[in-house]
Amino acid sequence: MSAISFFEYLGLANIERIHSQTLAWIFSNDFKGFDGPTKNHLLQQLFNIESDEVFEKAETEKKHLDIVIETDKSIIAIENKIKSTQHSGQLERYEEAAGVIAPHKKVRLYYLTLINESGPATWTKITYARLLEILSAERLAANEKHSMFFEEYLIYLKKLVSAVNEFDTHVLDHEFVFTDGSKKKEEKVDSMNFIANNQLETILQKSYLTKIALQLNKLRPTEFTINETRGVALCDLTFKKNIRHNEVDFETFIQLQGSSLKFCFSANQGELERIHSELHDFKVSLFQVKVKLMEPILPLFRQLKGKNGYVRYNPPRSNAYVSISKTMKLPYYRMSIEDLCTLLIEELQNAAILTDELLKLLGTN
Repeated sequence: MSAISFFEYLGLANIERIHSQTLAWIFSNDFKGFDGPTKNHLLQQLFNIESDEVFEKAETEKKHLDIVIETDKSIIAIENKIKSTQHSGQLERYEEAAGVIAPHKKVRLYYLTLINESGPATWTKITYARLLEILSAERLAANEKHSMFFEEYLIYLKKLVSAVNEFDTHVLDHEFVFTDGSKKKEEKVDSMNFIANNQLETILQKSYLTKIALQLNKLRPTEFTINETRGVALCDLTFKKNIRHNEVDFETFIQLQGSSLKFCFSANQGELERIHSELHDFKVSLFQVKVKLMEPILPLFRQLKGKNGYVRYNPPRSNAYVSISKTMKLPYYRMSIEDLCTLLIEELQNAAILTDELLKLLGTN
């Protein structure tokens, strides 16, 4: 077993903010491990700044942005995702925030990701693997105490990137990634394993589901989102959006999680929040709005139970969301990606049939 790095001993190495703070320190003038020219070269390599730009400062948690680097010409905004993925509309809001920091300067947007996830077109992706490659290539100042901490950080980054690469290469050798995501550390099969010790199971599940969804897109273009419930990742494959019913937009989609497939009908969250805010009644909760909206829909949707193999009806719990489900013979991570994509294409065809039947029940064209 390789030596445990200083960052691992702190018990903080798997926290995104620790990485953001460490990187901001490395980029700042307070870090003495690099001389001026080396630091400028680092910023050019990572963020494509011009050779004559003058570094001014690096900060964290500014305007909700994880890392903000400011030069005399640019604002470099970095959203850091190591154990989580982007949320709906999150990067668009952060792009707006970056633009008001210094309106006269050029804004450069970067999405730092552990699992090679892409953001909107206006954000440039940087993987942790690329970050490690560039940081490792720079020459550290000799006999400087800051260099020691930098080297310890590189040890952790090497382990992190290596663990992700090993998982990507040998998925079936890492079944615990899919079975232990919801467990407490002491309950895990091998709590001393680097992935388990750093609680990386859920983000690696998301990485694998993204890989599946991208492969599916080559065969049948399908909008998808990757989410999680209690540490277990899931993939929503959109079938039909903008289904207008009772002045609210709904959508249908297929959901893949573990060995379960669901056909789902969900209200637009943004519209629910709008309806709630327009009530101007603090006594009425958002949950009550969801319940009232879904009540007349549930008996109609329940009529789909038993169709196309979907044998279980799942009523809403806390969201304006209802589903019917079926169990696959194997969980998705034990299937080949080719076989799984074939199955998902069939289920999207089922979604077409079920959506048509649901629209008739709802009286919606």
